[in-house]
Amino acid sequence: MVDESARIDSVPRWFEGVYVNFAENVLYSRTPGAPTWKHGTNGKEDAKIALTEIREGYTEVRDVTWGQLRKEVGILASAMKARGVVKGDRVVVVASNSVDTLKVFLAVTWLGGLFSSSSTDMGVQGVLQRAMQVTPKVCFPDFDHSTLTRAVHLHGRLCNLQWKESRSTAKDDTNC
Repeated sequence: MVDESARIDSVPRWFEGVYVNFAENVLYSRTPGAPTWKHGTNGKEDAKIALTEIREGYTEVRDVTWGQLRKEVGILASAMKARGVVKGDRVVVVASNSVDTLKVFLAVTWLGGLFSSSSTDMGVQGVLQRAMQVTPKVCFPDFDHSTLTRAVHLHGRLCNLQWKESRSTAKDDTNC
């Protein structure tokens, strides 16, 4: 039912009481007849290939199984949780489209966080502008990324960024 009197900028309540976890739905399947909370792997068995990554210029080809993907996303989600990432926190990735970027995305959504990404070819100013808009709690930078036409080296520049919120800093190389 639509509330015609609601302001245009009000956020409507959708499916109250229903919770959906995107990462859970990507990484697991539903087993027919099993309780809805039970994770299944029908069609997503551990040894089955979940995805194939092909880097620019066909320089690397890597198959990732469902088992590997679940394990690595789980480890990453646990590490982020241990560092204080909780539902609603924002996490930024500065990287190319890759399996590793997907793992961060799935780990963030697993925890209920918000994911934002910037391409390494946006340059430091572009990355900084986007990151400052979302004030991330954590930033995952891909420091050295190469394309067919050039290499992008962001390590020294990104490690010295300081986000507006004091909880979101990466000032020294030990945190990078």
